[in-house]
Amino acid sequence: MGYLTSAEAVIRAALAAAMAPPPPPDITRWCEENIEFDARSPMPGRFDSTRFAFLREIHEVLSPEHPCREVTIRGSAQWGKTVSIIQPTLAAWHEYTPLDSLIVHPTGSAASEWVNNKWMPMRRQAPGLLRIFGAGRGENRDNIFNQETL
Repeated sequence: MGYLTSAEAVIRAALAAAMAPPPPPDITRWCEENIEFDARSPMPGRFDSTRFAFLREIHEVLSPEHPCREVTIRGSAQWGKTVSIIQPTLAAWHEYTPLDSLIVHPTGSAASEWVNNKWMPMRRQAPGLLRIFGAGRGENRDNIFNQETL
């Protein structure tokens, strides 16, 4: 036995769903769902926001929905800014909406080193980045200085 409904109601519901904005990016959620530290890390395993509670506020102000327009992070070297702030923010923004992005480094060799040693390993491993960029094996026209989404 089937259910009858108004075609107009079905169309209205479909249009409303299609026009609804996506939820704002949740960078902390993105980290929890996509980052897994390998055995070389001092804390191997899945990203755990309870171990990095101080990051939640940083992630919140980096959301495009937040009224803050400038964020300055002061910290020592090698505490995880790239893997827990820069790359997840970029990934969550790309997951939220199509956009162009630019990462600037002081030299070409610094940019190449970042892409090869930090960005591409995360991009190949993180499910969210795989959905956005693909595996980087011919699906698009990637090179070191130009990475395209699918």
